[in-house]
Amino acid sequence: MITSTSTKKLAYLGQEGSFSQQAAKESCPFSEIFLGFPSFKEIFEALKEGNIHRAVIPIENTIIGPLEEVQNLLEEFQPVIFCEFWKKIE
Repeated sequence: MITSTSTKKLAYLGQEGSFSQQAAKESCPFSEIFLGFPSFKEIFEALKEGNIHRAVIPIENTIIGPLEEVQNLLEEFQPVIFCEFWKKIE
């Protein structure tokens, strides 16, 4: 369980060097540890269990539109949304 003295942990989808990690570091530079996860569901579960403080989750993609899996997980887990961050991927 995370305590007030815990190192700030932030999750993102994918591996180190991914666009998701770049977005995580740009949107939440105050985090001390950035953790890549293999699936959105694992990120939401880690949030619910208190193993991470925050997560950067893409909600929509300009090529395919809204990400249905993420929309369903948002409805299922009901996380607190801290802020919105836009990043153009080129």
